[in-house]
Amino acid sequence: FLTRIPDQSILDGDTGSMTGSEGMFSTCIAATRTSNGDNAMIYSANGRNIRVKMSRLAGTNMNARWFDPRSGLWSSAGSNIPSGTGAAIVEFDPPGSVANGNDYVLVLSLGDIPVPPEPGPVPPYADTMFTRALIHCDSVVTNQWPAEGATNCFVTPDDNSSGRSAVFPILNSTNVYYDTPIGIDDLTLPAFKTNSPYSGNYLFFDGGDAIIVTNSWTGGDSMFMDFAFRLHGLPSLSGDNYMGLLTTYPVKAYIRNIDNVNGKVLMIIYDDAANPHFFYSTKTLSSNVWYHLSFSISNNNAQVIIGNETGGYTTDKTTIPSLLQPDITDVIIGNSYFVPSRSLKGDMDEIRWGLSVPEPCYLSFIIYHLLFINHLRKAKN
Repeated sequence: FLTRIPDQSILDGDTGSMTGSEGMFSTCIAATRTSNGDNAMIYSANGRNIRVKMSRLAGTNMNARWFDPRSGLWSSAGSNIPSGTGAAIVEFDPPGSVANGNDYVLVLSLGDIPVPPEPGPVPPYADTMFTRALIHCDSVVTNQWPAEGATNCFVTPDDNSSGRSAVFPILNSTNVYYDTPIGIDDLTLPAFKTNSPYSGNYLFFDGGDAIIVTNSWTGGDSMFMDFAFRLHGLPSLSGDNYMGLLTTYPVKAYIRNIDNVNGKVLMIIYDDAANPHFFYSTKTLSSNVWYHLSFSISNNNAQVIIGNETGGYTTDKTTIPSLLQPDITDVIIGNSYFVPSRSLKGDMDEIRWGLSVPEPCYLSFIIYHLLFINHLRKAKN
């Protein structure tokens, strides 16, 4: 039905100014194509009306449809809508009440939009075959991690208010950094804190904590990771200058100190000759501000998107030679693996990793990936 166009960015940015008298405009996916070859744009409502500067689009009349990700049903949003130079700003009103906060998806195409057969019930996002693990907590926690030596990760009751169900990661039974056991207890695992901007609780890492789970991704050349984070400190500018966010070897995410005030994310990606490739995000990070990171690598193309609703998002891309095959079964959150002193001072939430979708990518995954990002973008600093 809709496929991703190879070698193009998924997120195309905003179709107009995010500030000013004309109001807010929605983020668009432009790198898609309908089954009859027409380019298509996909917009997420994020619980509100969608305003599109039609003058910035192709210059021919557009057709529009709404997609409801909860039911899988389609409905018309208009036809023969003028675009190109001189075209008006068009505000699309999602079906039903916007006040209920439901996300609808608007699809604009140059030609007719072929509608696939109605699917069955749409499962929660985390139940797709592509997600290896999702750590989030919608409910308020009244107790902490299990006792020393327990093998199952503490799992809180989940009211599914985020629209997804947590995937159970299993704690490494020995909790070993490389060759140094650190134990499993409240002293070495992050604390649960209330009032997460993403609902429920978030995880607080005090500079000596880590979560090590035996639930790594598998496969040769594609993976993704998403998580929200907030910094309470930076690594030493004159010392090692690495602070671990998430490691699922051969991909590592670190914070680097750039001026003793701000930081940047460094991704280290290992090729099949075990050579490290240093991939910096150009987004400058401040302390005590929530950010969302979304990283993916597929077909040797790596991309990292970092930002928030208030300060905007920055996308950086690079090309990596053939990726090193995963050879460590653990995922380390809030620290490094080979150097356990590289521990995080900050908060994390909505932590997810898994397999990237190979080409061609189907509409359902494109839509749910955009909705996941927009759900995280609702956070306030």
